[in-house]
This record gives sequence, C-alpha cells and structure tokens, in this order.
Amino acid sequence: MPKPNYRLQIVLDLRKKAQEKAARITAEKRRLLLEAEAELLRRQEEVNRCRAQQMEARQQMYVAADQGINASQWTLHRTHLSDLKQREQEFVAVAEEQRAVVGRAEAELERAIAGFIEATRQARMIETHKEFWLEQTQRQEEIQQQKVSDEIGSLLFTHRKVSQPH
Repeated sequence: MPKPNYRLQIVLDLRKKAQEKAARITAEKRRLLLEAEAELLRRQEEVNRCRAQQMEARQQMYVAADQGINASQWTLHRTHLSDLKQREQEFVAVAEEQRAVVGRAEAELERAIAGFIEATRQARMIETHKEFWLEQTQRQEEIQQQKVSDEIGSLLFTHRKVSQPH
C-alpha cells in the first residue's frame, strides 16, 4: 500500500523557506546594527579626542599666560581653542546623526526578529499539523492492517472448521 502524500507539503516547504529567509534577514540586520554601533563608537572617540586636545591646548595657553605672552600669541591660542571647539561641535553633530542611524538599525532588527518569530510560528503550525496527520494516517493504517488480519484469521478459523470432520 503506497504511503499517502501530505497535501500541505507545498505549504510547509514555503513556510520553511520563509523562515530561512527571515533568519537571513535577521542576521543581516544584526550585522548592520553592529556596524552602526561600531561607527558610533568611532565617532564618539573622535569627540573625546577633540575634547582632550582642547584641554591640552587650554592648559598650554594658561602655562604660556603665566610665563607672560604678548597679545598676538594670546589671540592665536584663543583662535586655536575656538577652532577646536568648532570641530568638537561638528563631531558631536556627526555622532548624533550616527546615533539616529543606530536607532533605526535597532528598530529594523526588532522588526526582523518579529518577522522571524512569526515565520517560525507559521512553519511550526504546519509541522504540528503534519505530525498530527502522520499519526492519524499511521493509526488508520494500523486499523486497516488489523481488519485484514482479523479477516484472515476469521477465514482460517472458518476454513479449519469446514475442513475438520465432525
């Protein structure tokens, strides 16, 4: 007796493919988030380096002032500090932009995870149905085999009764 085909196998295959695709998308979104976070860290380090340069330049200006510098040198120190402050503001703005990129990447990852969970749930639902179907098919096959065995036994019993002399 040929085994029956599961009529929803195509649906199950499609659900499995959707689950695999969702897993790949989730992995890609996770990779993009990690890259965005690394870039944010790099940009924050630029801000910190710029602030350290400002502190060093300010300290040099104070040391020079204590030693007695003329007005033009004082102006040069102040201009340099002002330029560093401007660079810091630019670095902060760029870091904030990257922080927004990280936020979007986190949201995209969350959506991808939700999609993966849903795809997994749908695939599991069809798998559960297939397992139930297989159990029912096996039970029906066992019942059919039992009926055949019972009929054979009944025929043998009847044949023995008929062939035995009374």
